Amino acid sequence: MKTLTLREKVGNRIRLLRKSHNHSQEFLSEKINVSKDRISKTERGIAFINDELLDGLCKFYNVKESYFFTFNKTIDNLDRSTAIENINAELAELSIRKLNKIEQIIKIIKA
Repeated sequence: MKTLTLREKVGNRIRLLRKSHNHSQEFLSEKINVSKDRISKTERGIAFINDELLDGLCKFYNVKESYFFTFNKTIDNLDRSTAIENINAELAELSIRKLNKIEQIIKIIKA
């Protein structure tokens, strides 16, 4: 398994946050006055987050700067609503086959 660079980790955090709110890159771009291209490159780990993007994201999503640089958090360390948003963002990217498997796992856990 490939080790992610810091740029990629930060980009993943941005993408997860944006998708957990069901926002497109274009929508976010308009709201924080940063180009869609800049958001895309940062999310993909091609460009590192700059001050303008960091400030805009923090203000718009009401998160601290440390959110983008804190990794390996467990659900125990997150509040319930953030954990649910993060899980929903991940689920939104899965195939129906994988979603069916997850549904089966949830039923087993709840039993």
